[in-house]
Amino acid sequence: MKLEILRHDWSALRAAGGAGHIPRALQDLESASREDEASNAYWKIDNCVVLQGHVHQAALATVSCLLVTLLRCTDVARRHVLELLVQIGSGEPAPSELALGESDVVDRCLAEIARGVPIYVDILERSRDAHERNSCIDLLGLSCAADSGLRDRVRWYMRTILSEPVNDGTRKLVASWLEEIGES
Repeated sequence: MKLEILRHDWSALRAAGGAGHIPRALQDLESASREDEASNAYWKIDNCVVLQGHVHQAALATVSCLLVTLLRCTDVARRHVLELLVQIGSGEPAPSELALGESDVVDRCLAEIARGVPIYVDILERSRDAHERNSCIDLLGLSCAADSGLRDRVRWYMRTILSEPVNDGTRKLVASWLEEIGES
């Protein structure tokens, strides 16, 4: 992730309280070996790039780093990385971003999130953790908002998930997303 972090001028990115500390928090999250470490890093990122559902400019750079992180983060960190991606993709532009004419900040984040579809599918196939699987289902659904060309593919994945033994919560989540993206 080092290269992806270096690609961004974090000190120039807008975030709640500034974005200068995010690179360290991203590295701490990626390497977290205990739940408390992962949670602490998560909140340093969450309370900065997506505060109470309001997405700031720094979220876009954060998403690109989180996608790299998903490829090699610890098992402890994975759930938190996925949750950050869902929080960003489900958010709305921060009022400060709207005031600057950056009403498309979430759309740009969703376009970046959609680049992770193969990663989410891989996690769905391998993980037995319901929270991770549900986050991946959310990310697949959110990806369709950015790229309608993914709809048929995502529908197929979701129907396949429903053909497997899954808990009621996952079944309801998938059904909701199939309705949202349009069952065909």
